[in-house]
Amino acid sequence: MLGLARGGSCNGMALRVARGERHAAAAYLIKREMLNNAYRPAVKKLHLRGEGGDRVVEALTFLSKPDHPQFAPPLSIRDITAVVVEAKGAGGRNRDYVLNTARHLSRFDIERTEIHRVADQLRRIS
Repeated sequence: MLGLARGGSCNGMALRVARGERHAAAAYLIKREMLNNAYRPAVKKLHLRGEGGDRVVEALTFLSKPDHPQFAPPLSIRDITAVVVEAKGAGGRNRDYVLNTARHLSRFDIERTEIHRVADQLRRIS
């Protein structure tokens, strides 16, 4: 999982969960994403842009814990790529996760991110 560090922001997609299913959805996400306790779940304000105009909603997010052993300080694209090539987790190889994430971001016209630069490097060395 990719988490936000203090002061960070990201572009992405928010998923709406039916009111009656929110507790179960939150429990599922916390169980899935908190396997190694590297993140802190927090409800944060999201600024959404869409066809219906801009709006602010509250949503469950996962914030990186900088004191966790798996927290990575800012690294160069080259160093990030070297870590990703060797890493794997319960869900599979980190290489596949990064490539899949970059592909999904591109579908939403989110381009030229650090993830895309890492994905480009991963494709070059494959």
